[in-house]
Order: sequence, then C-alpha cells, then structure tokens
Amino acid sequence: MATPHDALFKRVFSQPRHAAGELRHLLPPAVVAQIDWQTLALVSGSVVDPQHRDRHADLLYSVKIAGQQAFLYVLFEHKSRPDAFTPFQLLVYEVRIWERFLAENPRSRKLPLIVPIVVHHSDRGWNCGTDLRELIQVPSDLQESLRPLVPSFPFLLDDLARESSERLRERAMTEMARLTLFCLKRARHSNELLGELRLWANTVRSLFAAPDGATALCDVLLYISKVTDLPENEVRQFLTVELGPGSEQLLKTTYDRLVERGRTEGRTEGRAEGRAAILLKQLETRFGVLPTDATERVYTASVDQLDLWAVAVLSAKSLEDVFVTG
Repeated sequence: MATPHDALFKRVFSQPRHAAGELRHLLPPAVVAQIDWQTLALVSGSVVDPQHRDRHADLLYSVKIAGQQAFLYVLFEHKSRPDAFTPFQLLVYEVRIWERFLAENPRSRKLPLIVPIVVHHSDRGWNCGTDLRELIQVPSDLQESLRPLVPSFPFLLDDLARESSERLRERAMTEMARLTLFCLKRARHSNELLGELRLWANTVRSLFAAPDGATALCDVLLYISKVTDLPENEVRQFLTVELGPGSEQLLKTTYDRLVERGRTEGRTEGRAEGRAAILLKQLETRFGVLPTDATERVYTASVDQLDLWAVAVLSAKSLEDVFVTG
C-alpha cells in the first residue's frame, strides 16, 4: 500500500505543470534552456522493486532536450534514513528503463539520456554519497590506474531537510508544488505546524483561488491528518480564517468527497495486491523463478488485467503467452 507521503507526492508531481518547477529548480541552467517544456509528459508505470516500495516511489518523464528524446527519472526517498546504496539502486532502475526503451524501439542504435533525480524528506537530511563511484572499493595504491574503469554515476539531489521553508516559498513553481514540498518537509516534524502554515497564508489563498484549488487544499489537509496528531477541526478552522467566509462549506464538501475517493482507491489497491500475490504464485508454479520485469508487470497491472492473466495462465504454454493476453 502506498504511504501518505507517496500518495501526495505522486498525486501532485505526476502532473507536468507541478513537476516542471521542481525539475527547473534542480537541473543545470544550460540544460533547462535546452528543454522543450511543452513535450514534458509522464510515462506510465514504475521500475521500483515491490520490496522497496516502503522506501521509494518514482516518476518517469519523457522530454525533448536539444531536440532529442530524453528521460527525467525522479525517485522519491521517504524513509527516515537515507540509503547509502541509492546510487546503485538508481542504476538498476535506469537499466530497466533502457531495457523497456529497447523493447519498444528495437532498431535504435543509441540509448536515450536519463537524468536521475532524488527527492528526500527525512528530518535528518541526506548524509550519504550521491555517486556510485563512492560505493566501489578500489585498492588505495591503484586508484589512479583504475579510475577510468570505475563507473561514475551521480544523481541530482533535492534534500528538503537542508532547504529552509523561506527558500521553498521562493521557488519558481506552482503554489501546490511549493506547499506540497513544505508539508513533506515539516508536517511530520513540527509541533507548531499551524503557526508555520500562517507564513504560507498568501500561498494558501492563491491556491484556493485557482481552478480545483479546493481539491488541492483538501489533498494537503488529508495528508496532514494522516501524518500528524493535529485535530482536523483546528486545521479546517485555520483554513477558514485564512480563506474567509464561504470557504468552510466548500472545503468540507470537497474534503468528504476526497475521503470517500481515498476509501475507494484503498479498496481497489487492496484487491489488486491480493490478486497480484495469487497470480505470482500461479506463474511461479507453472514457469519457475520469474524475471524481474515479469514481477514488475504483475505488481503494476490493473485489477482487470490481473484477472485476464489469471485465466490465461491456466492454458499458456509459456510465460510470454500469459502476457500476450489483454
């Protein structure tokens, strides 16, 4: 099941208009200038291992950079302690993206650029390396000789713990993107969250005035209610005071609708996880140890797709025959 952090992050940053500001903030200015931002598009699916989903969520964007297809891969690291092996895990994920690309483009003689990005929001901050080279043991007296053979694989890091709330408010991105990053940074760790939120009053009012602003604010409110002990009525009262008369009923109606949406999504996700576990057992019984990409396809499939594969596995002669269905 997705954590509240995953749910908020993916709900907001899976939308190109919100993601663009974060990407512009992290990428080198020369690269930002060469990106055709009109081509920024979310690529469906995830390459994160199922056993790592309690730590990571990910988003993959395709984009044109200097006229060429490229990918921006964003890994959201939400555990309280950073993982020193994140550079290695990122490399594994990038290889999967390239494998998928080659499967879809078998005549290609080049691999597309993938820019790896990590967004981290623990209270302690990132204290590990940001390059695969730092994980590889090399004899000290051979470092210079072996340097050309040791792969360097750095990634861009947005360490929210090291970014002040003031600087977050100044970032050139949408109100919802800024407010989301602030909540990911502070909601779990602040005993004075409402006091800190008052400094964001202008952002809150601008967001509320935007199309679907009530829905966006209630997404934030739901997140706060899940990760803090703040009474919901206090948060609603704060918003009502900041937003003025007439906002309370709209927020309440929107909030109730989102709570029901969350219940529905939770039930759907639970059904999918149960079906995926059963299907994997069926596949392993028929075909033995499964390749990673097959396991990933099962875990990211819809309930309807899982049902089709569950029927197909009964008569399929090979693993490939199962996945042809649907």
